Amino acid sequence: MEPRQRAILRKRFASLREDMLDPKLGILDLLYQNGILETDDVERIEAEVTRGDRVRKLVEIIMVGDHKDSFHQFLRALDEHQPHLSACLRATSVSAEDLCGDKLTIAYCDPCDSVGRRELAKETCVECNESMCKRCALCHRGMKLSKDHKLYLIGEAPPDTLQGAKEEREMTSCTDHVNEKCKLYCVECGQLICLMCKLSDHLDHSCVEINKAASELRMSIAQRMSVLKASPSAASSAKDNDTKQTDVINKLEESTKLAEIQVEKRVEELSLLLRDVAKSVCKKGTEIQSAQLKRTESLKNTTNGPQLDAFSEIIDSYSDIQLLLNKQDILSKLDKSEKHMSTLEEPSPELYLRCSPSASFFLEKAFGTISLSPKLLREFKVPFSKQDECLVYLDAMATGDLALGTRGGGSDSVLGRVIVCDKYGRKRRELTVRGLTGIGHFRDGTIVTSVWCKRTQEIQIHPVNGYARFSFPCVAPVAMATDGISLIVVLSMGTSSDVKCYDKQGSLLWSFVYKMRCQFSFAPFIAISNSGRVIISDPNDSVVRSYQNESGEPLFVYNRREEYPQPERPYGVDGVCVDADGFVFVADMESNCIHRLSPSGASLGQFLTVKENLQTPVALSTTSNGGLVCGQRDGWVKIFKYNWT
Repeated sequence: MEPRQRAILRKRFASLREDMLDPKLGILDLLYQNGILETDDVERIEAEVTRGDRVRKLVEIIMVGDHKDSFHQFLRALDEHQPHLSACLRATSVSAEDLCGDKLTIAYCDPCDSVGRRELAKETCVECNESMCKRCALCHRGMKLSKDHKLYLIGEAPPDTLQGAKEEREMTSCTDHVNEKCKLYCVECGQLICLMCKLSDHLDHSCVEINKAASELRMSIAQRMSVLKASPSAASSAKDNDTKQTDVINKLEESTKLAEIQVEKRVEELSLLLRDVAKSVCKKGTEIQSAQLKRTESLKNTTNGPQLDAFSEIIDSYSDIQLLLNKQDILSKLDKSEKHMSTLEEPSPELYLRCSPSASFFLEKAFGTISLSPKLLREFKVPFSKQDECLVYLDAMATGDLALGTRGGGSDSVLGRVIVCDKYGRKRRELTVRGLTGIGHFRDGTIVTSVWCKRTQEIQIHPVNGYARFSFPCVAPVAMATDGISLIVVLSMGTSSDVKCYDKQGSLLWSFVYKMRCQFSFAPFIAISNSGRVIISDPNDSVVRSYQNESGEPLFVYNRREEYPQPERPYGVDGVCVDADGFVFVADMESNCIHRLSPSGASLGQFLTVKENLQTPVALSTTSNGGLVCGQRDGWVKIFKYNWT
């Protein structure tokens, strides 16, 4: 149809819709016989409810039809039924403005065409590159995924918008999968991928949404740009570096002097301690000598009197050290002589060359606190996804990465996340776990989690190679830890409180009963040392207890209430960990500090305090290179260096 003829129909469309008879009364048959309308066109026109809608549908089909003679055939049909309308159309004149305003673009609805229907398109979506009828456009606006799309009338979309949408489609279309749009960004490969790519080639990779990845990249670029803008000139920078190095050297000298003073102080304490031990040894030696003299006097009345007199002179000539060195020989000879006696004196007391518990405490205190102050290496903040989310668990992995466990957030208080990141806080992978109560790992990067959420009570193992998750049942696991190799130790609060140890396959190796001293209100924390010792930090009674692995024999008990009995002083025990030398670190969220215990449970004082800007420390873990990782409830993770040997 020519533009002039189409302009006439558009100009007289209101008159046709108001005055024209129902097309079903004869006009449809004539147009169908002349080849202007197809069978499906007739069916669509007859499907309309009112006469006006049927007239509108007929005019639309004629205007977008492929027949060049459709306008004249329409006029002939009107000549037979309504000649006045035909004459009105022939007498209608159109101006140049009417022809320029005719921007009609012939298009059909793509969604309807895909199901075998043919509807005239009214609008187009530049983002989806689809033309739509009025009904499909209404549905498109109501869908959640496309409610923000911009729809334009056919032929009225701005050229810049069409070009921009075309370029965006070309950039986001997947090169490996046809008709798939890239919606994710693979961090490891550095490329845009679609959902099909994620399920195939990028299954084990860390992938994020495109807008989130772009936001993080913009933030990183902005930070680096701000640093570059604020950076001083080369000369001033060199001068500042010299000043900083001088300050570092001065601080190192001060630390060295302080360490020397501490060493001298510990040497004095050790000398006094050894002097006390020597006095105790001399006292025991004197008691032994006195007892031997009594026994010698009792033996003088026997037939071996002259021999005993000589033996007594030899004993008198011994010094304390000689007497102790010849103790066994002296006692064996006396035992032979006593066989001839009818009555025996009380045996001489044995000399135990060992330190008392208090002496052991001072020895550990003298040797255990000589170290340089811990140094903060780096810190970063975990990006929380919800408002009430908090950091609860932490585990330093053998691979150098960190496994962080969070809980809470929004209306779902049991929803937890496990975030695996490097030592700078860059996320590598993320797991969603409901009812998270503990985190551990194995050397190959496998993540172990304990779960207690209603009926789900189990230990879950998440391999790093992408295999399916493996789990085995465990009744009410409130705390869990691993040795990093093959053991999983769990504190179970079922019908009785038990400490259980499993292997990787979920087989129970050993267990013992853990007796709760007070009502269970807060979840305890648990750790296992390289030697197999189990350490439990129980915030319910503010006590840290250590047990032998298989037997469950108590090794030590550290009571915060006994150390700080003042009622106005806050105290508590939370996260716990043990290093390779057996030293125990305990987080105190109430006092904002970290306590250090010796392998035997003696308190070595506060290791880190609010001076290091600690706020609510709750999770602890040690690294293989002498580092301590501290996690705070507000999401800050701080890495300290404390073992400088």
